[in-house]
Amino acid sequence: MRIWPVPVRPPGAVLLHAVNSPESMTRAIARGLPALMARPLSPFAEQVEEFARYRAALAAAGVDPAPFLARTTILKYAFPRPHPPRGADARPRGSNGTWRSCST
Repeated sequence: MRIWPVPVRPPGAVLLHAVNSPESMTRAIARGLPALMARPLSPFAEQVEEFARYRAALAAAGVDPAPFLARTTILKYAFPRPHPPRGADARPRGSNGTWRSCST
C-alpha cells in the first residue's frame, strides 16, 4: 500500500489523549500525553473549570506541566449571531428582541 503524502510522524505515534472524566485525565497524565478536551457545546464556564482541574491534576501528579500544556487542545464551537441589516432595510428592535416595523 502506498500512502501519500508521507506522514510526518512515524506510525503508532500518539498525539493527544481524549479527556472527558477525572479517570481519563489521570490516564492521560500517567501516559505522558497532552489532553484533548472536546466538549464543544458545553457552556464556556464548564470548560474553564475542566481546564483548571487538568492543571491541578498535573500539579498533583508531580509532573512538569509545560510540555503537557503546550500541546493540550480544547475544542470549542462559536456561533456568532447575525448582524441586523443596515441602510434602508434597517429597522429597530422591539423590547422582546424581534424586528418591528417603523411607520411614520
